[in-house]
Amino acid sequence: MKKRKNRKILVAESDPIILELVEFLLKKNKYGVCMANTGHEVLKAALREKPDLILMDVVTPKLDGIAITERLKEDRTTHHIPIILFSCLGQEMKVMRGLQAGAKWYLVKPFSPSRLMEQIKRELE
Repeated sequence: MKKRKNRKILVAESDPIILELVEFLLKKNKYGVCMANTGHEVLKAALREKPDLILMDVVTPKLDGIAITERLKEDRTTHHIPIILFSCLGQEMKVMRGLQAGAKWYLVKPFSPSRLMEQIKRELE
């Protein structure tokens, strides 16, 4: 298994405050970080960057995180990448849709930074 410092995480988040927090946490824990803003950028970046994990907001411009998760899980080159969704949309049906689409975890905002890192480490180590 790769060492943590070599692990790359693709992050898609439109809120600049949350994005800054997540980027800080990941870099502090020695993860490489790449960013995407829209749903289509996530799909392209996943193929180009080949991240070890995708951390994505459900509400992304142009294509939502659940639809992106479904597409990534259907593609043989990206189906193995663990996906953690996070959103302020914490209704049970939304959470279930995200998990049924193939996400490993669905965190509801506001989330605990330590809980986020725990989930990431669980998937990557």
